[in-house]
Amino acid sequence: MDLERYIGRTWFDKARLATSLLMDLFGMSSLLGFLLGPLGVATESTDAIFAPIQAAYLLLAYQRLDAAPAAVLGGIEEILPGTDFVPTCTMYHVYAMRKKYGQEPAALPPGEATRK
Repeated sequence: MDLERYIGRTWFDKARLATSLLMDLFGMSSLLGFLLGPLGVATESTDAIFAPIQAAYLLLAYQRLDAAPAAVLGGIEEILPGTDFVPTCTMYHVYAMRKKYGQEPAALPPGEATRK
């Protein structure tokens, strides 16, 4: 399995993956509030603040046309209660890298490599 197709080839791709993982971990951290009992409601309400931040991150970090629907879905996923376990940023990173690096260049037919 070629990990470059999922992680990316450049240092910038790898930095975006690390940032996406951190964004997802931060988004999931509101679920830990349920361990606190009644204070869990207060931690779940932080999603209303984090949802637009996550949507803006997806739009600014990837700057692709298909990032807009991902940003909308990521924002909705953060606002809905109990759906914070979905790693939206990381899943979109893998999707973007598969679109970017998923296709191998077509092999040239025999004898074509010597022609110009």
